[in-house]
Amino acid sequence: MNLELSEEQAAVRQLAEEFVGREITPHVVEWDRSENIDKSIVKKLGALGFLGLTIDEEYGGSGGDHLAYCLVTEELGRGDSSVRGIV
Repeated sequence: MNLELSEEQAAVRQLAEEFVGREITPHVVEWDRSENIDKSIVKKLGALGFLGLTIDEEYGGSGGDHLAYCLVTEELGRGDSSVRGIV
């Protein structure tokens, strides 16, 4: 049994990690203090395919598997649990 990430899963995790570093981490203290997040983050999550990640492409989703979904939510939660909750 191979328990390593596929190339696609590793790429999705890397994309999420970079997104967190670029779009979430710089703002997390401000968002926490104001008890609010920048609503534009939702559009950015959608543009990357993180919304509807496990929905088949034929129905408008990204066609990812459940492990990719877990990897994305883990990375988002590392940055800000509130953003993870959106996904």
